[in-house]
Amino acid sequence: MRLSLPVLFSFLVALTSLVTLDAHAAGRALRGTVSGCSTIRGLGADIYKNSKPVRACSAINCPIAYFERSPSLLVNTRGTPRVFAATLIDAKGGTLATCGQKACRDCSQGFRYVCQNGGGTNAIAGNAKKRAGSYKVYYKVGSQCVEIPDVGKCKGSVKGLCNQLLH
Repeated sequence: MRLSLPVLFSFLVALTSLVTLDAHAAGRALRGTVSGCSTIRGLGADIYKNSKPVRACSAINCPIAYFERSPSLLVNTRGTPRVFAATLIDAKGGTLATCGQKACRDCSQGFRYVCQNGGGTNAIAGNAKKRAGSYKVYYKVGSQCVEIPDVGKCKGSVKGLCNQLLH
């Protein structure tokens, strides 16, 4: 069967539209439930890092001394609640760590959540896998949850320890 050029073009436009809709859906609510989450969304425009830099002094232009294995959610998605602290939870809704709100010069919304308790990214990943059978975790911000497919793997960044899988 031969397709005419206009029919083939229409098919490709429709296929491209579906792919674009799917990409935009990453920032909107996902299906499924996790205990304590009224809505679950993908990262959208947010960035997830498995580590954060520690500078040699307090100035932003000081050299980085080392990277701390602390999960960080850099908030770029509008509508994400700005609360004092978020909770990092496993796929069953169990608490893994508390994540304080920090200022963020690289975030369009001006803040991020950094988890500095819970034993670090490696320990958090181990606990998530042991408790819920998955490295998938969620930042619970108010009652909204942001899904992180793998707590040991960065999404949207290549900085810091993002070239490593921390499990």
